[in-house]
This record gives sequence, structure tokens and C-alpha cells, in this order.
Amino acid sequence: MNIWAEGKFIDLWSLNHFLFGFITGFFFFQYFPIAESFLTAALLFTAWELFEVTVRAGEYWTNQVMDIIIGLIGLLFSYNVYVVLNMPVENIAPLTFVILFLFLEIWGYKTKFARRRIKNPLP
Repeated sequence: MNIWAEGKFIDLWSLNHFLFGFITGFFFFQYFPIAESFLTAALLFTAWELFEVTVRAGEYWTNQVMDIIIGLIGLLFSYNVYVVLNMPVENIAPLTFVILFLFLEIWGYKTKFARRRIKNPLP
């Protein structure tokens, strides 16, 4: 079973999109109001999905839409933690999320490109 296989709507990459939304929210909400943060994040997440199209990530369009939505859910979760609940968070918490995000991102891309090399080996 390949846990990094592309799903039609949600897959393990969805966790990374949620974490990226959460991390983005942590930084945005320190400096910008929610509407500005939400719009900027939506543009950022959409730009990322368009980038993935250009590098031929091979995702279903429904999965790409869900990636944006899940990122925005992570952003809203971050808003609830940091703004609504006014929960004090030490610098270690965001750093932990960043490290987890980077670990999953590198692992997932290594798996994806290894699978691509097996299917289409270069001459």
C-alpha cells in the first residue's frame, strides 16, 4: 500500500496542506486582520496548486481544489488557536509544525519522484 498515492479528493498530502495553512495562519495573524490573511492565503495556496500543474504533479483536479480548501481550514484552525482562544504559544510550537511539514513534504516528494522514475525511466 502506497500511503502517498494520489486520491481523488483527500490523500496523505492533505495533512501537509492543513499544516501549511496552520503555519501560514500563525505568521499572518500576528500582523494582518483575518480577511486580509484569508485572501492572501487563498491566493498563495492557489498559486501553489498552479505551480504543481506546471511541474505535472499528476493530481486530480478535485484533489487540487480540496488541497486549497484544506489549507484554508488549517488557516482557520490557526485563527481559532491563536486569536479566538488567545492561547499563548512558545516559539517551539510553530517550529515543531514547520519541521513536521518539511519532513512530510520531503518524504512525499521523494516517494512521488521515485515512483515516476520507475514508471518512466530515462534512456
